[in-house]
Amino acid sequence: MKRWPSEMDALTQAGSETATVVAVAPPQAMPDPDLALVELAKLGGKEGERAFELLFIKYRKKLERMISRMVRDEGAMQDVVQ
Repeated sequence: MKRWPSEMDALTQAGSETATVVAVAPPQAMPDPDLALVELAKLGGKEGERAFELLFIKYRKKLERMISRMVRDEGAMQDVVQ
């Protein structure tokens, strides 16, 4: 199992008579921008509508591909997605 080094860990890079010590910080978790949009969409209002629209634009193609596997008719697929 891979372990991320803590801030106190150090990597030693050899290559000469002296060694260079490099401190390694753990990776920071990036906040999910979609989660913020979902929370805004749940609140409603103009900001909520815009958040929903942005999510729909982002995931429309994926949604169309998923639905098209279940509904073979192009028109019906578009209706379901909409």
